[in-house]
Amino acid sequence: MAERYAEMKAPAANVANAMVALRHLDQVANLSGDVRVRANTKAVAGFIHERYLADLGAAMACYREALEMVPGDETLIEAVARLQSEIKARDAGPGRR
Repeated sequence: MAERYAEMKAPAANVANAMVALRHLDQVANLSGDVRVRANTKAVAGFIHERYLADLGAAMACYREALEMVPGDETLIEAVARLQSEIKARDAGPGRR
């Protein structure tokens, strides 16, 4: 659904829908007794922060929290490493990479 809004170039709708999705993910995480479900909700929240809200810091926090719950998860390890590189490049600024 969010990708469809992105294609429509509707940033306000993207943000609103992303925020609703994040609230629902928090509810699922809080209600679930399954660590894998909680980790997955954090990973999806990280994706939403990264892809639809462009908030790399919040995305990193979500991915790291998920990784703490399921250490060794290759997908999360890759997401953290990728974001670390992106944040480092962004913080270095143009021409300083």
